[in-house]
Amino acid sequence: MVNKMLVIFPFEEETYKKAGVNVSFVGHPLLDSIQPSKGKEGVYRKYGLRPDFPIIGLMPGSRKQEIERLLPVMLEASRRIAENRKVQFILPLAENIPMTYIRERITEFEMNTSNRFRKEKKAPLPLLVVRDEDYNIRRTMTLALVASGTATLENACLGIPMIIIYKVSLFSYLLARLLIRIPRIGLANIVAGKRVVPEFIQQKARADEIAKVACHWLNNPDLMRETRKELKRVKEKLGTPGASKRAAKIILEEVIASN
Repeated sequence: MVNKMLVIFPFEEETYKKAGVNVSFVGHPLLDSIQPSKGKEGVYRKYGLRPDFPIIGLMPGSRKQEIERLLPVMLEASRRIAENRKVQFILPLAENIPMTYIRERITEFEMNTSNRFRKEKKAPLPLLVVRDEDYNIRRTMTLALVASGTATLENACLGIPMIIIYKVSLFSYLLARLLIRIPRIGLANIVAGKRVVPEFIQQKARADEIAKVACHWLNNPDLMRETRKELKRVKEKLGTPGASKRAAKIILEEVIASN
């Protein structure tokens, strides 16, 4: 028996209330942790980034299996974007992934690309790989290609328009479709209750289509501004900072009341 349920998403509160559970929405703890400490100009100088060119972030996930499936798609999409626009690319690497591992994956992609285009030499993709524990490098992004997961919610809180990409094994995908019946998988879209940013899942996760959407956004500042407004609303739905303190207060009150 559950005496009190504490949840971090507003849609969870609604779901549990309908089931007759005593539930309280305390807000999301991400609002306390996402606190960039530096201005964009200082970050531009530190990493040699140009503020006059769009900065596209590649975020293939924090697990090697995710990276193996998603990074090649993101790199190919990035190459296609770079053929149409002057852009910069950054990859804020998850702390549990070795730098050598990600560089090896990028080198493999470059070698495969060279083999495919023997008659036309392709220049290496201008990609900055960096650790970003405090969100400072990430907040400079104009647009992100991101694996479905918590990172989509972090990007929403930072106001970064994004394209959500995800691929798993066919068995895992079919099993998930049997067990989970929701029209969207990105947390930013789930919290919004609608499709705020595009999702490319499984066989739809094609580099050419992703690049096409990315270029369309980059060429339409009004669309980017509207998307940032929608992401701001997503952030507002997550409540206000102080989720842990509110949760602790409720727990203490429940303990005192039960004695």
